[in-house]
Amino acid sequence: MPAAGSSHGDGSRPQASHAVDFKAKGVWLASFQYGQNGNFTNGGHTGYDPSEDEFEARSRVRLVIDAVADENLSGQVYFEIGKSIWGKAEDPQGGMAMGADKNIVKLKRAFIDWRVPDTDLKLRMGIQGIGLPYMAMGGPTVFQSDVAAITASYVFNENAAMTAFWARPYNDNYVGNADGDQKNFMDNMDMAGLMVPLTFDGVKLTPWGMFASIGSNTFRNDSSKNYAYVGNKINGVNGGYALSGLFPLRADLLSHKEKLNAYGTAWWGGLSGEITKWDPFRIAWDFSYGNVTYDDGSLNRSGWLAGLLLEYNLDWTKLGLFGCYSSGDDDNVGNGSERLPTVSNDYGPCSFSGTFMGPDINGLERDRVIGNNLVGTWGVGFRLKDMSFLED
Repeated sequence: MPAAGSSHGDGSRPQASHAVDFKAKGVWLASFQYGQNGNFTNGGHTGYDPSEDEFEARSRVRLVIDAVADENLSGQVYFEIGKSIWGKAEDPQGGMAMGADKNIVKLKRAFIDWRVPDTDLKLRMGIQGIGLPYMAMGGPTVFQSDVAAITASYVFNENAAMTAFWARPYNDNYVGNADGDQKNFMDNMDMAGLMVPLTFDGVKLTPWGMFASIGSNTFRNDSSKNYAYVGNKINGVNGGYALSGLFPLRADLLSHKEKLNAYGTAWWGGLSGEITKWDPFRIAWDFSYGNVTYDDGSLNRSGWLAGLLLEYNLDWTKLGLFGCYSSGDDDNVGNGSERLPTVSNDYGPCSFSGTFMGPDINGLERDRVIGNNLVGTWGVGFRLKDMSFLED
């Protein structure tokens, strides 16, 4: 859609403008599922979740609009309708009861891409999808989500590149004390990360690191005068993921209302890699370590997870042998947690087998046997991937 230059009534010179091309694309998904006892429960809990039936139908639509001015400047806005359960009126996952006159259109992403002219430096600003590296697993374990951020990437040469980001997942959500005092005080969470992809003949390596500062009121949604304790939820689609991943998995965490009076600090480091030089063999691995420290030591959390994948390519499938091992909690609830801390695994599988052990990349699935990641577990498995018996 070209935009023409125009002159101003005051006689000033016309302003230069660019032709902007708008391109739309999208995904329409429908899912029909039947299941019982998905969480290893007895007959009194027949579905995968207390809010789910044995049989359910769901839908979701995603619409993406790209606006491209030239090779140096573009933008994207990304809308989502659903995911919604057929026949359900109210949230969560509602809006598809008869009549369906409910506002369920959501903004998923909105960002600007621009390149510094005559350089290989690219920047992206706005709500965007960010994920940490992975090569053996089906997705990142520590962090993958849509978040407000600035991302910068630079290609040094054919062997080395770099991506850095600053993100602000939460800020200005704390309502303050009962009298409104200290509203929005110390409730921001900020993250910064660095990834360095290295590519050689038949070998890829990506070392990465991430740091986070967590305000004492980031996860507080209570307005009482009991200052600065961890609340039981937070506004935002991924608040539950962050709350459960950055604190110990303790049943008494909320009831005791541990006091937080200072910023918590967190850091992670990892290395992902793959070797394909021995085709048809492929070896891939992921390793992550993380640490979160608060002013109350009983809330600290640190741990690691490693995964290894051995693959062999056949004409009709890929044979895979995989294994993972993660640190786990000890029997002392007063010394924090020994599990790998995580921020969010909003979309995409982050286990080896995808739909059975973890979430499906389409996001319309029920809860799975293990859940959103493999933290605190170990296991081995065998798989057949990308099977094809007919051409194309």
